[in-house]
Amino acid sequence: MKRIVLIMAAACSSTPPAPPQHALGMNDLSILLPLPSDANVPVLSQVDPLVQSQWFQSLVIAPGDLGPRSNTGFAYDQFQVVSMRWDVCDRSIVGECPADVDGRLRLIVQPVQNINGIIQTIDVASHLFYPIPAAELPGVVDQLRDLAALADTPADAPLEVSPAGSNAAYLAQLKSLVLQYARPDNLVRITVIGQLADATPFEWNMRELDADGSIFTQTTIPQIGLVQQSAALSDGDITYNTGPGEIVDEPVGFALAIQGANWDAAGSANEHLAVDALAQIMNPTLHDAVDTQCLACHVATYLSTYRSGELMIDPTTSPSWYRSQHNLDVGMLGNNDPRQIRNFGYVGTTPIASQRIANDTAHALDDVDRLFPARE
Repeated sequence: MKRIVLIMAAACSSTPPAPPQHALGMNDLSILLPLPSDANVPVLSQVDPLVQSQWFQSLVIAPGDLGPRSNTGFAYDQFQVVSMRWDVCDRSIVGECPADVDGRLRLIVQPVQNINGIIQTIDVASHLFYPIPAAELPGVVDQLRDLAALADTPADAPLEVSPAGSNAAYLAQLKSLVLQYARPDNLVRITVIGQLADATPFEWNMRELDADGSIFTQTTIPQIGLVQQSAALSDGDITYNTGPGEIVDEPVGFALAIQGANWDAAGSANEHLAVDALAQIMNPTLHDAVDTQCLACHVATYLSTYRSGELMIDPTTSPSWYRSQHNLDVGMLGNNDPRQIRNFGYVGTTPIASQRIANDTAHALDDVDRLFPARE
């Protein structure tokens, strides 16, 4: 009898199984925050606590070339986090993330202003990159799943402005997680793309700094081997003009895709090749930032729709189109104007998510579920 009692006591004291974890969706890895109701009160954080100010300002502000066409300037303390992306590797190689490597947090910051009573962004954006130690990734993924449970956004929803962006508990928990890694001493890369101040027509500059210890140095842009890439939008059929040496035709067909002046004389075979080149640029199993010039990713979403429309074909029928079980739709977020070349953020008050960021997010979700499967 005593033996039976002991067995029953042991059974009653056993630890209950951990509850199932909430599935991650597109909006749980790539998070587009709503714009604030007060330009002086960021939804998540201003840029200053996140960076070494001197390096950020040297890349973004000190050159004095960036700014809106409207003569409205912008200041360092107006930069706020507008979006972010979590990943389980740094995407320094194309394809799946390997196991047991550092992850990466990317924050996107833009100047936020109140212009004539409307809270809006300036068409300048910087990406800030922070490593997440491999040993801490399982815990970070668990926290992201906890956040997903708080947000309770349908896992099959497309990228959109985060429905949880007005949830105080969600934002507090998200900020706590972000600030574990978004520290000045942990910053390893700063990039910027911005409209040229007072430029007509629209024109943008793109450049990058990478950390070498405590010093940041300008980095050459993949494929072109220059430290800055520029593009100006021409009138008429869509053309993005670049300076000498600032573009390569890679994948083959990309140069034709951005040069509307040459489009009609190119012939059907070359036009279809150009549309597929855009699909290749947006496919994370074929290309990533490590091997792609800046301009390509920023214009591919709009041009893919526009050029395939000229051919009266569905761009998703291109041989190189990225396919996924996740919802890759970005149509409702703009990208219907050649002046909107932002990848993940805002143009004025218009939220933008490019096809490239949607594809990257779906690709990252697959890596997370493969490397860190959720409890069921």
